[in-house]
Amino acid sequence: MRKVILALAIVTMVVPLIAQAQPVAHKKISDEMTFATDLKFGSHVLPAGHYRIDCDHVKIRFTNIATGKTLELPCEGKELSDKAKTTELYTEVGADGVRYVAKMYLRGSTVEHVFAQ
Repeated sequence: MRKVILALAIVTMVVPLIAQAQPVAHKKISDEMTFATDLKFGSHVLPAGHYRIDCDHVKIRFTNIATGKTLELPCEGKELSDKAKTTELYTEVGADGVRYVAKMYLRGSTVEHVFAQ
């Protein structure tokens, strides 16, 4: 009987520790968007075109549908309390006259994506 109680006590203490050690699996999020003009994401310029955008919570990838060329950037920004309902891009014009993306919300993602200048 003591062995059973000891085994239950060990399981009760160990299972929560194992659960905490497991990485959180994030669903891959994707959407498509057309850029009417060249846009700067951080130090990279994406030419105007139609793009597939994929985010796995570690990297965000922009793939030009016509050419297949891909830009991969780190997934950076603050965590949102809810998933973004729509894909939204907020741009500004830099001192050099080039339009850059200040932040981006990807439909279904819980990250406010930002791109360091």
